[in-house]
Amino acid sequence: MQELLKLIIKWTAIVCIICTFLFEAFPLLFIKMFGADGKLYTQFAVLCLRIYLSLIIFTCVQKVCAIFLQSIGHAKAAAPLSILRDVLLIIFSLIVPIVSGVTGIFWAAPIADMIAVSITGVVMAKLWKSL
Repeated sequence: MQELLKLIIKWTAIVCIICTFLFEAFPLLFIKMFGADGKLYTQFAVLCLRIYLSLIIFTCVQKVCAIFLQSIGHAKAAAPLSILRDVLLIIFSLIVPIVSGVTGIFWAAPIADMIAVSITGVVMAKLWKSL
């Protein structure tokens, strides 16, 4: 069971690293999909894309852990973890822009990702011993 979890997390991380590289290396490719026009808009869009997706790997790992726990019968731990990042994102999307301005809404995602993956790590470490 532990080997399966390691394998799932490994491949999730690999896919996320590749996607993060693509977002960082070719942000305009993704932005132009939405009809980006103008230099100012494009610069803002690149900044926001980079901020928002900076810790996307944490989101993926956190979701995989929640799904894994659900699949092995730990629903009481999985259910809160599966919505944790989303709830934190809503909360921080309302709070962070008040302090940091318009780009604050994009910083809400990495903040939520860090907290969610930290809590998930604690829960996984606690349950790891019983697997």
